[in-house]
Amino acid sequence: RRGAMRHGTGRAALVALLACASTSQAEDGASYAPVPLPSPEASAAAEAPSASAEHPAAGEGGEAWDLHGRGSNEQLAEAAKEVTASLAAAATAPEQADVPLPAGPAPAAGDEAYARPDRSRPPRRRLDLAVALRAARPWSFTASATPILYGSALAFKVEDAFSPAVLVLSLLTAVSVHAAGNLVNTYVDHQKGVDRASTSDQTIVSGALTEGQVGLLVGLAYASGALAGAPLLLLSRARASRVLGHLGLGGLAAYAYTAGPGLKYRALGDALIMSTFGPLLVSFAFIVQCGVQAWLPVVASLPLALHSGAILHANNARDVDGDAEAGVLTLAQIMKPTLSTVFYATLLLGPYALAAVRVVGASTLEALPLLTLPWALRLLSDFRRGMRRATGGGEPDGEDRPPPPRQALVDALVDMPKRTAKLQAAFALLSAVGLLLPSPPLGELLRSCGRVLLRSFYNRAHP
Repeated sequence: RRGAMRHGTGRAALVALLACASTSQAEDGASYAPVPLPSPEASAAAEAPSASAEHPAAGEGGEAWDLHGRGSNEQLAEAAKEVTASLAAAATAPEQADVPLPAGPAPAAGDEAYARPDRSRPPRRRLDLAVALRAARPWSFTASATPILYGSALAFKVEDAFSPAVLVLSLLTAVSVHAAGNLVNTYVDHQKGVDRASTSDQTIVSGALTEGQVGLLVGLAYASGALAGAPLLLLSRARASRVLGHLGLGGLAAYAYTAGPGLKYRALGDALIMSTFGPLLVSFAFIVQCGVQAWLPVVASLPLALHSGAILHANNARDVDGDAEAGVLTLAQIMKPTLSTVFYATLLLGPYALAAVRVVGASTLEALPLLTLPWALRLLSDFRRGMRRATGGGEPDGEDRPPPPRQALVDALVDMPKRTAKLQAAFALLSAVGLLLPSPPLGELLRSCGRVLLRSFYNRAHP
């Protein structure tokens, strides 16, 4: 017992020495790494070389530190010099430098004196409004805004009814629900593993936004659409049930495209998009302006429906390989490249044939959209060239070999959806302008011109 007490006294002196040295260094403003203290077992093993008759408590082969003897003072002085030298080196070295410390066992895992865990939470990522706007894909908003403009122009021409406030609220409602649909698509695609490092939508994959932030944006977009659509129940001439029916169908279409039944994954997304961005939106704009339910806006919306389908098909044709790997089934994936090009040509050029029919039977100035025909032909040529290049029919690259089909397809069609959306916007706006400007049908105009020419010729022949 006497030896153990002497051992504890020596260790207490060493602890006191280390505490004094640490306090002195802290007062001087020096930064150093904490010095680990040896455990009692390690100290006993290092400090007890042999047992003596004077200290039988030390055990065989060991010797306790005796603070009253010469050997104890020398050992303590040597340990003090070693600790002092280590602290001095730590004070003069940079903060991150590794300073050699006195030999000793590593601190215990739960020792708070040496390992203080960082309990601070990581800072929350702030929602960047610019990134949020890009995630909603504003380049595609023309597909929802132009049907509202066209339907309002049709209501003014047919029923002589127009309200600027109703037009603004209708635009805000349609664009908000459209943004919600785009964000739902991003959210669900990431959850199902469709979006990866090689796909076009990198909103969540790249870390620009988290899933929680995208979900928050979905709620905000739907809420904005509801706030903009609610006043239409009072301002519109239509019954509230009809307005609510159109609003409900629009919100459901935005959700069902990717979430819920997931029509996008079953090759039904094209039909849903064309019916939504054509007949549904044009009929909605028409009915909230004049309050009349008719088939005319449904028929008149067919050119816009075909162009909205062309936008989606250009997007799906670009992502056909990535969708196939993720198990997504689209019409672009089912079709061969040649058939896919024919389908895109039908969607792209079909509206011009319908516009030509309206020119003959309705109004001559409705030929204004035909001014965009060269633009459409250029888009079709680029699409066909991209599909040929993807199938190995393109020009060889710098290494005199065809580029990889998937990368070639992405490179050739990377901007095709946006370019098709711009064409759709120009076509729809010119269609609305031609609808508003008064003019006779082309057939009636040609007959009138013919009668004038014949009368003039007859008057000259018979003065």
